[in-house]
Amino acid sequence: MKIKVILASMLLLFPFFASAEVQVSKDWAWDLSGNEYVYAATVNSDGRILGQYCYFSESTCVYLVSLGITCESGSEYPSILNSSAGVADVELVCGHKYQGENVFFIKPFDEVDNLIKQANNVGFAVAMEEGTFKVVRFSLSGSTYAIEMMRAGAEILNEARQKNQQKNKIRAEEYL
Repeated sequence: MKIKVILASMLLLFPFFASAEVQVSKDWAWDLSGNEYVYAATVNSDGRILGQYCYFSESTCVYLVSLGITCESGSEYPSILNSSAGVADVELVCGHKYQGENVFFIKPFDEVDNLIKQANNVGFAVAMEEGTFKVVRFSLSGSTYAIEMMRAGAEILNEARQKNQQKNKIRAEEYL
């Protein structure tokens, strides 16, 4: 049964694998062509990014957001995620720099994932040092489909990578 599901998924996803182009679902896009990770993300009118990124080396997915600010890598910032489906207290963990600003890993993953799958829009409010708040909003139109397609593709790609690594290991052992 699992093989039938994988084959059906591969047939459904074949157009996305065949073209290494970014695929679009309303306000969201996903890309399966990365060597290190795949993603489903959106860019708001201010050029800020919100997305789910799945990394092959760690076999894990994370939500990342850019807020237009810089920070010290590894620092954690309490934040409020407000959406049309509810509110959640989240931690933003300062990550690497991208285009002159830091991106943030959003925790806890499951709570954020549930809200993003249920909501139409989402906003982050982060307290700044000056006593003000930084607020960044994103559309979630098309997010559920984009994330599901990206995750299905990531699973298939990861399985293929693992099988390929296993074959290479067996071949290398044959020459010993």
